[in-house]
Amino acid sequence: MTTYTNIADQTATSKLGTYVHAPSVQRLTPYCRINGDPVGRNWVAVDLRCRSRGDVFAAFGNVTQTREMFKRIPQGVGRPPVQKKLLLGLVVAGIKSSMSYRNLEGFGVGLANFVQVDAKLAPDHTTLNKFISQADYSRLETMLATIIVFDKPKIVHVAIDATGLSLQRSGGWLADKPGGDARKGKYRKWHVVTDVQTGFIVAWELTKAYGPYSTDVEVGPDLIRTANEISGNTIETVCADGAYTSNDCFTATAGIEAVLLTPLPSDAVYSNKNSPKDKQPTDRDRLLTQQTRIGMVLWKQRSGYHDRSQAETTFSVTEKAYNNELLHKNEHNQRVEIIIKTRLYNQAIMVGQGALAPWVL
Repeated sequence: MTTYTNIADQTATSKLGTYVHAPSVQRLTPYCRINGDPVGRNWVAVDLRCRSRGDVFAAFGNVTQTREMFKRIPQGVGRPPVQKKLLLGLVVAGIKSSMSYRNLEGFGVGLANFVQVDAKLAPDHTTLNKFISQADYSRLETMLATIIVFDKPKIVHVAIDATGLSLQRSGGWLADKPGGDARKGKYRKWHVVTDVQTGFIVAWELTKAYGPYSTDVEVGPDLIRTANEISGNTIETVCADGAYTSNDCFTATAGIEAVLLTPLPSDAVYSNKNSPKDKQPTDRDRLLTQQTRIGMVLWKQRSGYHDRSQAETTFSVTEKAYNNELLHKNEHNQRVEIIIKTRLYNQAIMVGQGALAPWVL
């Protein structure tokens, strides 16, 4: 399987293999292209714009490669299984286009007919659902790295925040039905650490909207440490809103030798007020001194606190690109969905900034 990224040069169109994208997510009309020849409606102009902004997200190679993916290799007794490359490519296409598994089954049949193989070789919706339900996180990341390719930028300044994701289709209905908890069961909370310079999602966590280990102050310290490990211990500053003013968050940033930029409450007091005077001030005490001396407004301007808006931008972009909804009801499947969406978003970000080659073979 091959992934094509930003293609600004229109002369490269003839070198393209098969790829899939959704020009209109609302109509759910995925569009195929084989060797640069449009199939179905004429979306040439749309294709060029999509490639220039990094909206090309999955590819199945040329016709011959796509036919090979539909082949089933016998493995002992029983019916030969579907190749995992084909399953993963279809799942990525379905998540990007917000297609249900039954719609995705029809898309697979259409792709099989297009490359002139037996439509019975296309996986059904049950096979696709089992592939997601039984996917191992680490193994899935390894497989995704072969089809959604990008280089991680150097990460120094990050922002942390959280947003709510609603449950789509029957997930929301089950929460609204009699006996269901609509307030607690209809949403999931997505905690994200993003790179301020590029918008790259460094680390994330998916929790329930309410209950234990769901608030920003509980998830924040662990997420900061995880982001620092992923970035290679290069994080220097962490921008966060007032929900991350706990001692645990300051301890986490101090442990990675970073500075936490967050507005303290107006009634905040020094932590060592009743301690011996020779005690060294904490990072929180130093921050409180700065905000008290120059004022909160001027501190936000000078410290770079407003870079926290990058996290809000990330949420806005992902909501528009993939809808502010989760397609799956199972918690494991929801995490797999977020893994795929995050990697698609990161690839599009790096493509848009010209950090990737015109295409990756």
